[in-house]
Amino acid sequence: MKNGTTPTLKVQIQNFDVSQAQRVEFVFKAQKKEAAQLLLKKCWPDDVTYDEENGLFLLRISEQESRIFVPNSRVYMDTRITLTGGAIPPTSIEEIYVTPTLFEEAET
Repeated sequence: MKNGTTPTLKVQIQNFDVSQAQRVEFVFKAQKKEAAQLLLKKCWPDDVTYDEENGLFLLRISEQESRIFVPNSRVYMDTRITLTGGAIPPTSIEEIYVTPTLFEEAET
């Protein structure tokens, strides 16, 4: 992911049936620790869309949100799926490398 851009992260969860989900949360932290500071949180169905045809969650990151992440570093994304019955199946933590930009923050 490039700092200062507006990426859409595409997340596919293996062996997952979205019709069984009540909520899917995506959290981003600078360290792979539960107690690490939360940098960003996105949730489906609130601010994440699901592409049923391709089985992908689409996490749209704003320029301002992407600037939260430190360039030339790694951030960690964890996913928590809450099924309609309340069960929370295990997921893996994904590592994302943040590349820098030479552009200053866009004027609004």
